[in-house]
Amino acid sequence: MTFAWYGHLKFKAVPLWGVILTSWAIAFVEYCFAVPANRYGKRGLFGGAAQDHAGGDHATVFSAFSLTYLKEPIS
Repeated sequence: MTFAWYGHLKFKAVPLWGVILTSWAIAFVEYCFAVPANRYGKRGLFGGAAQDHAGGDHATVFSAFSLTYLKEPIS
């Protein structure tokens, strides 16, 4: 999701409608995998709240994305 929502910041020449459509297309594909995985995972070991946080700290993920992809310092 980080790439879907913030990846467009590197492409300032692309019109806003283009980055909106691209972002939603990326997010749609992710949701197509995430929703069934959450549904089937809840039947087993993890509950819903645990699954949402299974990926780690969101600030850490965004910080790594900002440093590596956007090449921007954390400020």
